[in-house]
Amino acid sequence: GVASWQMDFERKISVLNSYLNFRTVAVPALISKRKFAALLLSVFFVREVFLASFSCRYELARAMIMSYNDCLSGREFWEDNVDLLEIRKRINAITHNEKFNVEGIDIVNGCVDYPCSGKEKAIYKFFRCITLNGHLIPAFFLIKKPILVDYRHYHPTKFSFRRITIYHLNIENGKLLKLTHSKMEFFKVIINGLFTAVKNFYRFKSAKKEMKNSLPY
Repeated sequence: GVASWQMDFERKISVLNSYLNFRTVAVPALISKRKFAALLLSVFFVREVFLASFSCRYELARAMIMSYNDCLSGREFWEDNVDLLEIRKRINAITHNEKFNVEGIDIVNGCVDYPCSGKEKAIYKFFRCITLNGHLIPAFFLIKKPILVDYRHYHPTKFSFRRITIYHLNIENGKLLKLTHSKMEFFKVIINGLFTAVKNFYRFKSAKKEMKNSLPY
């Protein structure tokens, strides 16, 4: 609700906002009467974690994992974290790279590549998927030349494919966010995400019951 006017919508792509955005999905699921709410939420969560990790946004994925765990932590969590102060501290503690604070990088004179606007062929997309967007490809075959992506792309997975370095450009102030391909970080996040999805799928019923009992209606 904070980002609600013109380009403010596009500023929502950040680690903190990723945390908050997942809560806007998880909380309605906790009070929903849909039979498969737990399964649908877990599937959505896994999808988002994979897409963020495919784009080398490992910290963004970690924020979603944190958000999912927090949402199912019970009534005390919601009462103790109304002001988000502690949550902001925890988010800052995991946010090291995904900040628009990089300056002085030459993005002209052929120093970086730019995304192709053409439609991706199905066979290429299939290959990206089976290689986990390049994370199963040996480092020898990765492209060393950086690519520059508009920061308004939420999940630029096809632009990140086989790239070691991805720059996101903030078109408002010219600052960059630098992402780096890391197989170790990718698999750590994915394993943690899958474990969280399974764990919270089984915790969902008790968390939903507690949420329902705490509501005045």
